[in-house]
Amino acid sequence: MGKIILMNPSKNSWNDGYIIHSGKSENSLNKTTLFSNKNGILPNQKRLNLNFNKFKELLISLNFDIEILDYPNQLLNQENKNYDAVFIRDSGFMFKKNWIEANFAVKERKTESKVISKIIKNKFSKEIITLPNDALIEFGEVTYIKASNGSFYFGGLSRANKKAHNIIKKIINPDHFILLNSKGYHLDTVFSYLLNKNNKLVALIVAKNMFEKNSIEKLKKLKIKLIYVDNKDSCDIDGLGNYAINSLIGKGLIISGSNFTTVNFYKELSKLGIKFYRIDLIDFNNAGGSVHCLTNQFN
Repeated sequence: MGKIILMNPSKNSWNDGYIIHSGKSENSLNKTTLFSNKNGILPNQKRLNLNFNKFKELLISLNFDIEILDYPNQLLNQENKNYDAVFIRDSGFMFKKNWIEANFAVKERKTESKVISKIIKNKFSKEIITLPNDALIEFGEVTYIKASNGSFYFGGLSRANKKAHNIIKKIINPDHFILLNSKGYHLDTVFSYLLNKNNKLVALIVAKNMFEKNSIEKLKKLKIKLIYVDNKDSCDIDGLGNYAINSLIGKGLIISGSNFTTVNFYKELSKLGIKFYRIDLIDFNNAGGSVHCLTNQFN
C-alpha cells in the first residue's frame, strides 16, 4: 500500500490543554482548538494511546509499511511545550532523496520543522531543502497524488502562500498543479481524493461550501468525479466538524477517523469499488487533526 511515517504521541499530549493556532490569513485559525480551549476539553491520555495503537495495527493489517518515530524530547523541553508534532504531515514533504522542510505560518510551531528535519535526515538519509523566510508552507496544505492517470499537486492558501507552492512545483514537476482557496486552515481539513485498485485517481472529495467558487471551477476542469460532502464532514466553519475528510488514501480504500454523515457518500464509494475503514481518533480530532495529519508518506 505504500510506506508511511508515524510519530508516537508524547506521553502527556496536550496535558495543559489544546493549543490555539493561527497563521497570517483570515482562514488560518484552527477553530477546533479554539473551541476545545474555551470549553476546557482535554484528551483522555489512556484512550488517545489506545486508539493510536489500534490505528497502527489497522495500517499494518492493510499492508502499509510503517516507520514509527519517537516524540522528540526537545519539543517538550521548551517553555511552551509542543504536542502538535504528532501531526507529522505538517512538518515536511518527502520527495525522492529530499525532505522539503515546512516553513510554518504558525510561529509557535517553527521549531518543530527544524527538529523533525534532523530526525528525518538521520533516519532516512534525506537531503533537507529549506525555503526562503517569506515562502510559507505547512504540508497539511498539500495533497500530492501520484496516480496511474498522472501526478496531481493541490495546494491550499490559508497557511501557505503561492511563493512556497511555486518553489515546490519546480522540485516535483507535477502534471497538474492547482492552488485552492478555502475556509479550512489546512487543505486536508476540507479536501481528499480516491484511488481505485489500479491506482487511478477516480474522484475528489470536496467540502464544497468551504471553498471559494473559483476553486471549485478549477477542480471541475480536471474532468474527475467530484464527491461533495457536507461541512460537518470537514473542519466546518465553526470548528465543530468531525474531520472524516482528513483521511488516508490507498489503492481501493479510504481510512478516516470518523464516519461520514453526508447522504449517499457510501453509495458513491460502493460504485467506485472503494472500501471504507474507520478508526476512532476523537482526542486528535479535538486538536484539529485526524488520519491524514497523523501520517506522512514516502513519495
